[in-house]
Amino acid sequence: MSKQLLFTLTKKDFIVEPFRGSGNGGQNKNKVSSCCRIYHSASGAVAEGKERRDFPQNKKVAFKRLIEKPEF
Repeated sequence: MSKQLLFTLTKKDFIVEPFRGSGNGGQNKNKVSSCCRIYHSASGAVAEGKERRDFPQNKKVAFKRLIEKPEF
């Protein structure tokens, strides 16, 4: 049984938006936009990553959550 490619996704299909986290964390949390929100406009799916300390790690978490969404 061979696999068939149904569709492809590129960076242009997503909107990646950094934002500042809220809550406890002190001065660094108020200055650095380390949280990540990802939009997929075609499906309307949105996911956030904000529990890690830096933006690349939060971006990975957000992409994993986006893939698991039923609307995606």
